Formats: sequence, structure tokens, C-alpha cells
Amino acid sequence: MTTQVFGSWKNQPYLQRLITILTREQLPITKELITQSGKWLRQVDSMDKGIQAVKTMLIKNLPISEPTFKALYHVQDRTPFTTELLSLEKSLTSMGLNSSQNTVGKAITRILDTTTRNAALDIVKQLLQLYSRPTTGSEMKLQIESIFKSLSIKIPDPYLSESRSQKSQLPISDEVLLKELKVNMSTPKAELFFQQKLSQVSNTQMNWIKEQVNMKTVQKPQLNLIEALRGLGLTFENDLVHGQLGEMRNQPQLKAALLELLAYDLLESVKEKADVLLHRLTGQQLLQIFRTGKPM
Repeated sequence: MTTQVFGSWKNQPYLQRLITILTREQLPITKELITQSGKWLRQVDSMDKGIQAVKTMLIKNLPISEPTFKALYHVQDRTPFTTELLSLEKSLTSMGLNSSQNTVGKAITRILDTTTRNAALDIVKQLLQLYSRPTTGSEMKLQIESIFKSLSIKIPDPYLSESRSQKSQLPISDEVLLKELKVNMSTPKAELFFQQKLSQVSNTQMNWIKEQVNMKTVQKPQLNLIEALRGLGLTFENDLVHGQLGEMRNQPQLKAALLELLAYDLLESVKEKADVLLHRLTGQQLLQIFRTGKPM
């Protein structure tokens, strides 16, 4: 059979390569498999990833289908998942989609809230520097004072001085900041402390902060794994089976939101981004099912 297959596709080097690899690893080869694989491999950029996707289907005894191939192809993507999420979110925002179409945006926000947090100490630094600028008006200063009151900390005396030098506008270290604030704890503990404090400020104050400072995000030290999986939609089918539809409506899952989004007439660039994310999620599910023997 292998000789016949080789002869049929001798003018297609990528198929010869696939057949050679499958033969070497003693994986089953059929005419239908090679025909389908040839069609799929012509559509992708990376031949290595494509061949690996075909191998994985065979090794893990997964369905030999184009959706399975695409899922196993894109699950190998090296681009950080959050980067692709933010790219899609930016595209949806620029399109001005209505709330029903932007369920994806809500799901993305949920995931990012689960896996990242704003760098609290950096926010405090920027607010202090903004407060001490000669050009900062009295109304803005009152807003910053109100925020610091909510954080239960006092603005250090040097920042209250009208004659504060230009040097104060230079970046300062976390250690110097904590010393000025008279906060006697390590930087990691202080970061968590101020993170908790910031989570308690009003939505109005947090929205104002976001407008005034450059928000930086860092990975959360302790990730709520189950919540992250639910946010991604990796438990989507399992939640459907167990009737957890109420929770899904209140907290949009990315996979469900992507499926909903793809039902609309989208720009090709946006559709491609959504497709890739959906395939990556499905690929993770397929690999997990193989590892555990049951859906997530």
C-alpha cells in the first residue's frame, strides 16, 4: 500500500515527506488519509506543524477530519494566547459591535481578570507623580487625595510641597516608594496589599485612574485554574451536559462567545482571528480528553 501511495503522489514532496514519517513511526497509512492530508497541508503555512497535527490524530486515535486537523495545528501556535485575545478585542472594538455581538469582549475581559492584575505599586507611583506636577489642577488633586483616602494611605509630605523639584518626576523604585509611604513590608507583600486596596475603590474612581495612568498588567501569583478554564470555554460541553446554563449567561465563556460571533458576517481578518482562537481551544480540549479519557 505504501509503495502505491508513494507512486500516486511522487510529484508532491510534502506528501512524500508525510508518508516517510508515518512509515518510519509505523503509523497507519490509507489512500483517504493521504488525500485529505494533502488538501489540509496545502492550506497551512507550517508544514512541520501540519504533519505533527496528522501524526497526533493517528497516535491519539482522534477523528480524521478537517476540524480536528485545524485544532491540532493551531494548538501548536507559539503566539501567547493573551496576545491573540487582545488583538481580537481591539478589532471588535474598532468595528463598534453591539453588546450582543461583543459577548467575546466580555469573555476576554473575564479571562484577563482571572489571569492578570494591574500592577498596583506602579499605579500608586504614577498617581503620586501626577499629584506633584506643577500643571496638575486642584480638581485633579482632590480626586487623587480621595483615591488615597480610599486606599487608607497618606500622600507623603514631599509630594504635597509646591516647590517639589523636577527630580520627583523621575521613576522611583518600589523600595523608595514604600519608604516614602512608610509601609513596612516586602515589595511582594506590598504589591498584594495595594492590589487588595485597589480592588475596594469605587468603579468611578477606578475608571478615572485608568484614564489618567498607564495601566500595566502582570501575571497573578495564584491563578484560579477552574475559573480560567471556564472562562476560556474548555468546560463548555461539560457545563452544557450538567445544565449550568445560568452561570454561562452571567459569565460568558470564550468558546461559546466565539461560536456566536462567527455566525455573523465579519471582516475576513476578524473571522480569521476568531477561527484561530476557537481552533486553539478545541485543540486543548482534544488533547485533554486523550490524557484523562473524559471531557473537561
